[in-house]
Amino acid sequence: ARLSCQVWKRLSSGSTNNTGFPDITGSAHGLRLEIEVKQPGSVPTAIQYKRLNNFRQLGCIAFWTTSVEDAEKKLNLWLDVYLEGGTHPGYKDLKPPRPVRISDLAA
Repeated sequence: ARLSCQVWKRLSSGSTNNTGFPDITGSAHGLRLEIEVKQPGSVPTAIQYKRLNNFRQLGCIAFWTTSVEDAEKKLNLWLDVYLEGGTHPGYKDLKPPRPVRISDLAA
């Protein structure tokens, strides 16, 4: 199946209301899509992990990536789950390197 999605870069207004929200938002086959983009070798912050988990709990496709190729691979795996009834890819990408503290979530 051909990958069909549209995405937008989320603009940061410098407001703390946007803290931790993924860099890219959009839609893939009618499903909400949220992607956090990191430099190779980097991982999301505690609040970014929390936000991605929140989006997943709401039924969105949400993940972090370090490259276009990785993002395409992850998106295709998620679409297989949602559209084809496939097996959940079992990502371990949302386990933060340390526990999320309340202070991490304060805006």
